[in-house]
Amino acid sequence: MSVELLRDYYPPPAGAYPFPDINHHWATIEACIGFRFPSDYKEFCTLYGERHEVAGWIRPSYPLGKGWENAPSDLATYVTVNLASSASFMISHTDAAWEAWIQDVAESLFILRVNIDAAQERGESDYCPYRLWPEKGGLFPWGRGDQGRPFSWLMDGDNPDRWPVVYAEPEWTEFYPTSMTGLLTAMFMQNYGDDEILALPSPQLDATINLNDLW
Repeated sequence: MSVELLRDYYPPPAGAYPFPDINHHWATIEACIGFRFPSDYKEFCTLYGERHEVAGWIRPSYPLGKGWENAPSDLATYVTVNLASSASFMISHTDAAWEAWIQDVAESLFILRVNIDAAQERGESDYCPYRLWPEKGGLFPWGRGDQGRPFSWLMDGDNPDRWPVVYAEPEWTEFYPTSMTGLLTAMFMQNYGDDEILALPSPQLDATINLNDLW
């Protein structure tokens, strides 16, 4: 799994982030959202913790925490209904982890929708040739980059461990045929030894880095 290689380049912070019965906790979250998460994402959240920014500019979302026993049983419908026509929707500001997490997901989905609509108005129908969750096989945001740019899984197929990554800027999108931690690992491999902020791999990666090997 690519998370093991990522640890070699980017060790987790000191201290653990334990949850009682972590597998049951993830099962509860997945029941509410309606699908299984990629294994590397779950391990990343467990190892690196809440609000952790990779390389200072990529922040994977973090659903772990208390309050899931009170979350809506169908978060797909919850997001669809509440985000039908606004950039964000009001939720009660409690300390429930599900509220902050689904708000982050919903805002990323809204950004993607705005970008797609703007591209269509420009006549750029190939800007983002993907559907958005909760449509089957759509994009589901797993984090954000600089200035809130969404990173998403393309939920293509029944095996979440083989969902590739799509990154969206307002005027272009990029497809990466690897997992979330595979992409993060490629960043470190590409920029290893540099002191500057790590850049995303270009589609034409160095021959020594093959994204398909980093699942």
